[in-house]
Amino acid sequence: FALDFVDPGTNSDSRTAFGDAEQKFIAFQHFGAVVNVVIPSCETGCDDGQFCNGVETCVEGECASFDPPCTTSELPACDEGQNTCVECLHPAHCDDVDPCTFDQCNENACVHGVRDEVLSFEPVSTIPGQLQPGSALFGDLSGDGVLDVAWAGELGNTVEVAMGLGNGEFGTPSSYSVGNHPRGIALADLDGDGDLDLASANQVPGDLSVLLNRGDGVLEVEATYPTGSGARYVTAADVDRDGDVDLGVANQYDNTISVFLNNGDGGLGDDVLYATDNVRMLLFHDVDGDGFPDLVSVPYLGSIVSVRYNVQDGTFSEPAVFAVSPGVLWVDAGDVDGDGDDDLVCSHNGSGSASTRLTVLMNDGAGSFAESSRILGGHDMNTLRLLDVEGDGDLDAAYTDFGTASLWVAVNDGNGSYTELGTLQTGINPRSVDAGDINGDGLPDLVVASLGTSAINVFRNVSEFCMIEGECFVSGEENPYAACEFCEPVFTRDAWTLDETCLTTTCARSKNVAIGTIGGVSDEIEPDDDEAGCHPNSNGDTWFLYTAECTGTHVVSTTGSAFVPVNDTVLSVFDECGGSEIACDDDGGPGLLSEVRFQAVRGETYYIRVAGAQDNAGDIVLNIGTIGRCIRTTEPTPTSDEVAGTGSRTVNRP
Repeated sequence: FALDFVDPGTNSDSRTAFGDAEQKFIAFQHFGAVVNVVIPSCETGCDDGQFCNGVETCVEGECASFDPPCTTSELPACDEGQNTCVECLHPAHCDDVDPCTFDQCNENACVHGVRDEVLSFEPVSTIPGQLQPGSALFGDLSGDGVLDVAWAGELGNTVEVAMGLGNGEFGTPSSYSVGNHPRGIALADLDGDGDLDLASANQVPGDLSVLLNRGDGVLEVEATYPTGSGARYVTAADVDRDGDVDLGVANQYDNTISVFLNNGDGGLGDDVLYATDNVRMLLFHDVDGDGFPDLVSVPYLGSIVSVRYNVQDGTFSEPAVFAVSPGVLWVDAGDVDGDGDDDLVCSHNGSGSASTRLTVLMNDGAGSFAESSRILGGHDMNTLRLLDVEGDGDLDAAYTDFGTASLWVAVNDGNGSYTELGTLQTGINPRSVDAGDINGDGLPDLVVASLGTSAINVFRNVSEFCMIEGECFVSGEENPYAACEFCEPVFTRDAWTLDETCLTTTCARSKNVAIGTIGGVSDEIEPDDDEAGCHPNSNGDTWFLYTAECTGTHVVSTTGSAFVPVNDTVLSVFDECGGSEIACDDDGGPGLLSEVRFQAVRGETYYIRVAGAQDNAGDIVLNIGTIGRCIRTTEPTPTSDEVAGTGSRTVNRP
């Protein structure tokens, strides 16, 4: 189309319509027709009468708007209908860029609140289980990195295994013969070949079946071992610390516990019996912190928890008894208050609003316990599992209720206090619950054995939770920032993940490091903390916290780092966060990279700052080592997990 300015006299109709005022016309031709659009001239006034546009005036022959009325941060939105400035017209005006809050506009005022944490599990599989399954566990029996599920058929003489497909679905179950009325199973590497084997506690007359895995998830019967009368439950751990996994069995009818020590090839020695009272479940767990799993049990519907301490050779002391609310049925162990020792959580059976369904017993640090909190409300609770449903590092709880055919989930506030968020509908008489990640999204999913409907119910975790700043959840082992300890929150529907926002940009968020080579990232941002004394213009600071492992000369370098556009780093060491700089270097390493040496004292902490000279940024390689003699006055004491190894923790499934 053609566009041109024309004199108003060329269109008398338009001139008549707008009176005698001087006008400018824009005439454009479209499909042969000429259309004239009138634009007021500056001389006749520019104000369009719109409140929200402010006052328009003539500037150098052009209309311009000045002083729009709504420009303050308190009242940024303009309501033309009311001729007034307001806080908001729609929720976008209220966005505070905080993933943990919701933002609403209510009658022109912003309303902010804490985003609801949405606990949600969706059923993805219901696997038919033969002869009323009563105990189900997740475990990777086939060794393909995908969780499978195994369970016991209480009214028959078989256990079954269904292979996981990786998407929450499972294949057709395979059945294996065991003793009569298998009530409980355990998954553990009993023969030391790297795959999970299966042990089954068979109630009538009372024995233990061991099935060894041939490596692909197919089980072969190894042996059957006599137990006490009424074997009902089995648990696994390396109780004598000889490198192989041992077994414990709760014998219901003769009130005993059988402990079988492993010969090293999957074979078991004769059981050692410990007298108890009406025991139906037991747990191997190191509660006194000496690195040896102790024996924890509860009498059926009793009001105590019994702990037999490991005397560090696979035998156990006389029981220490700790009071708990009546009607206890189940117990699990873990550090629920984050103080470094493992506590106990119990489920209960009772009726009435004053009855207890969950109790927490805190560890005093030496393996003694006292009840600290409880959830009331009764119901027929059964099995209990501690798990982290939110990905925040706190142990939450899931427990079955066979009276209402449901599964309860309660979240931990980080201090060991629990709040129930809701229930899931299961099959009739849910007898067990276990947790594991069936689809690789980093969130724990659930499996429930429903005895009354002869089914295995699998629930996928699709929860949405807000993270607290300073805590990270990493979804997937391939995440390049998996070693990050702190991050700004990144909210997605299914998980919390880390990306480039997981940068340790202040010394208060320093990443813990040790002697060796560590990776990191420097971004093109202004420094948040101290500048390096040896270079006044260094940006993109990333911080590391090193606790000296010995006393002597330490050398730290950025050799191997890759910064762009110029591979130029600045490296400095401080005695504390916000403290004094004790070493600094700009170009003392290869090329323009950096290297410092300083005297460190074992046990003291040092803050290491890596930045780019000028505006350079990129991938950090931090190398920490020592030169000459570096004195370790004492060898570091191994943690209980290091002593116990990871295998016993993985397979210790009550």
